[in-house]
Amino acid sequence: MSETIQVYVNGEPRQVAGGTTVAALVGQLGFDARTLLVEFNGEPLARDRWGSTALAGGDKLELFRVSAGG
Repeated sequence: MSETIQVYVNGEPRQVAGGTTVAALVGQLGFDARTLLVEFNGEPLARDRWGSTALAGGDKLELFRVSAGG
């Protein structure tokens, strides 16, 4: 069994399995990745890096849903 770590998603603490990637977390949360922007520890994270960026304890993510409007 893998250890769990605590990360922060939009300021809220969340327990995830160690080694979880940003892409996996986005999927677990049920977000549509096509309409999401991710800030990882204060910096924008390019979508092509979500699958290779593993979370560590204390990481902070801000998730922003993008929508078209007028």
